Amino acid sequence: DEVVVGAGCVPVEGMRVVLRDIVFRAHPEMREESGGGLGTVTWVDPEDADGDGMTGDFCEVVWDKTETRHKYRTGFDGEFMLRLPPPAPEEEVDDVAARQPFVFTGEKL
Repeated sequence: DEVVVGAGCVPVEGMRVVLRDIVFRAHPEMREESGGGLGTVTWVDPEDADGDGMTGDFCEVVWDKTETRHKYRTGFDGEFMLRLPPPAPEEEVDDVAARQPFVFTGEKL
């Protein structure tokens, strides 16, 4: 389940985002622009650009991999180009013993 910025959550500066898959299908050149990875929202439009009563219709993002800065629709005319990244997997435990369940065997040490 993707959380779409502007629809499933309110865009805020500092938010970590990725482009939606639907955007890559419609605009393959945007994969190169974004590096296909994470970016940070650096600006949220304080105006109601499309007159629907909601602000934040556009966001500016700086991409980690390419260091490029671009504006994206986050609600303007019903278009939503950004989503939250999936949650990071939990860190793996390196200690094999820590991963083993405790089983009482009745043995004495």
